[in-house]
Amino acid sequence: MHRILKKIEFETLKLEGSQLCLWLKNDKAEHEDYLSFTPSMLFFVLGFKDVLSAMQVINPKTDVDNELNTHCQEDLDHWKWYLQDLETMGYIPESWGSRMSDMFHQIWGDESFEVRNLVYTLMHQVKKYNDPYLSLVIIEYLEAAFAVFIRHMLIPINDLDIYKKLNYFGKTHVEKEEAHSRGSWVEGHRSVVDNHSKHEFDEVTLHSANLIIDELSFQMLQVFNYWYSTRNKFSRFMPQEITKYLDKEKGQLV
Repeated sequence: MHRILKKIEFETLKLEGSQLCLWLKNDKAEHEDYLSFTPSMLFFVLGFKDVLSAMQVINPKTDVDNELNTHCQEDLDHWKWYLQDLETMGYIPESWGSRMSDMFHQIWGDESFEVRNLVYTLMHQVKKYNDPYLSLVIIEYLEAAFAVFIRHMLIPINDLDIYKKLNYFGKTHVEKEEAHSRGSWVEGHRSVVDNHSKHEFDEVTLHSANLIIDELSFQMLQVFNYWYSTRNKFSRFMPQEITKYLDKEKGQLV
């Protein structure tokens, strides 16, 4: 498993070069709203819940089965935090447009296919392999990818001083990831790998794990770049705790 964790670390580092991460890290354009892409994450965050549900072993019999179920249970309700954060940041149904069809077009239109395709790929991988070891690999990759994302997302969140007000994008999620007994990717590398190091993969399983990571790595980069393309696409109706950062003349965050 140690070899797999090193590969995951190498592959997720590629996300650092995505348009999204470079924008969050380097682009300090005046009046830019760095929270403005977050509604485009909706399908992925809600779809991830179903992926985790599909991974769970109904009648666990081994330590690996139990470990996988623990992973899934720890992350299963995070979608609720995401929805709460959208409201906290000022997103309401009208943020997607004036008609119900506007929202569904944003979620299921051709331009957002990469996001849906990633969720479909995850579900396909889980069902195709039906192997708790490989499901653990999928979760490890996704948690490492999230760690890259959140490290960059925390730059504008801390600038806005709303870290403690947000659950999915802020304090609650980050601290829960850091508290995982199996370790965390939040610091940029996998901490506490002892439990995973005992998992020895045979050559067939190792080959499958590498294929999974390569496919997810390619698709996740496309998704990050799509999220970047949706910046400033959604209207925000500012809640009070954020309006103090608003440029009153231009109606944008400063």
